[in-house]
Amino acid sequence: MNFNHLKIKVSTKWLVKERFISFLQVIVYRIPFLGKVLRVMGRIFLFVGDLEKTEGEKLKYLKLLQNDCQNPQSFGSSYGYEDEDGEFRRTLDYHKQLQDKNFKGSKSESELLYKHAIEKIFGIIKSDDQIKNFVNFGVSYAHIDSILAKLYPQIEFLGIDRSRYTKLYNEWAFSDIANMKFIAGDVMEVLLKTKFDNGIFFHMRTLTLLPKSFIEKLYKEVFKSEFRYIIGLEPIGISRQSFRPYEFLEEDRPSILYRGFMFIHNYFGILKRAGFNIVQSELVKTNHPHEDARILSFVGERKR
Repeated sequence: MNFNHLKIKVSTKWLVKERFISFLQVIVYRIPFLGKVLRVMGRIFLFVGDLEKTEGEKLKYLKLLQNDCQNPQSFGSSYGYEDEDGEFRRTLDYHKQLQDKNFKGSKSESELLYKHAIEKIFGIIKSDDQIKNFVNFGVSYAHIDSILAKLYPQIEFLGIDRSRYTKLYNEWAFSDIANMKFIAGDVMEVLLKTKFDNGIFFHMRTLTLLPKSFIEKLYKEVFKSEFRYIIGLEPIGISRQSFRPYEFLEEDRPSILYRGFMFIHNYFGILKRAGFNIVQSELVKTNHPHEDARILSFVGERKR
């Protein structure tokens, strides 16, 4: 299968700017004194101040990309948010964002991402009346789930998150929707204990924070739990490691650093080895302020 439609195009101006910043990061990281000198030279150089820190973080996550830990889901693993409070604050941020009167048209990926997610999931459910379960791994604030749960009361919606506070908050916020449930804990334990035949396993803005070895294991457990579909919506862009669009393949290939603590994985190769065919794939452009920012949207269907 050809995935050329998933290659991101950016302007030469943006690419030159990002390469220049990356070069400065390396210089300032290796010569910290230079950053101090530049900072005192005037406001024109103020942006240099954080480059040493940014380069240090990039090297840290490049190392994590190569050295997967035993339990990347756990707080303190260096993958994703550092602690339970930080993760819950992000849940509150997403809820607050939705309540903002200026949410529509704002410089955020969330508005168009939520719209696309609801349309994508709605389309799959509409095309398959056998679906009985929907599991959202990394649910955060369960906005999407709540809209779909009201439309499909015959389907059980389960949101899984690491944070106990997120679980309690969602239970409070959506207490009036009977077919929504939440779990705080290890997704692997849930999959080992329960079968979700003819179900949808959904993840959004979650696997970009986790290592490839975890995703390989996760998709295999999803297959064993008898899900029919995996729907993924994950951020991608021009890698700050290679400065090239990532080439997706159905064969195995290494993951790469995207930016910050996010990775780009070859989801299609991992899906295929886990027993799923790739039936849909596209790039979604949102209102994210970064020129290269896209959402990789894909659907994997269980091989029959």
